[in-house]
Amino acid sequence: MAFVFAICAVTSFAGDSEKILTVTGVASVSSVPDQAVLNIGIRTESVNYKVCQETNKNKINDVLAAIRKLGIEERYIKTASYSSQILYKNEYSKRTFVGYEIYHMLAITFTDLDLVGKVIEVSIEQGANELRNVQFALTKPRER
Repeated sequence: MAFVFAICAVTSFAGDSEKILTVTGVASVSSVPDQAVLNIGIRTESVNYKVCQETNKNKINDVLAAIRKLGIEERYIKTASYSSQILYKNEYSKRTFVGYEIYHMLAITFTDLDLVGKVIEVSIEQGANELRNVQFALTKPRER
């Protein structure tokens, strides 16, 4: 529902050839969201890169399988980000290798908002340890 309030005034003073037009307006629009985007993922660490990568891959595949079982189609599940880095410990100008870290974040989009809690729950049960945010939106914002 939208409300618009506007006041227009034209002011003219005797002898002035200029006219001043003043317009003031305020609008507000609100709507109930019909879509959620959940960013959830896996962060793994290991001193062995292959172990770190394999552990991350296995956990993300478990999360994906659990999400699909809830009825969310593959086309609504995307990799939002993937990164790997070397971890070091810095002490007294000495840099020591600690291991590797891999992040794999998914963006899951769905329209059944009752599933938000369930998607988070099954993801955590399958090893997800990163929950970045949940965004609520409109699937067709211009039509509402």
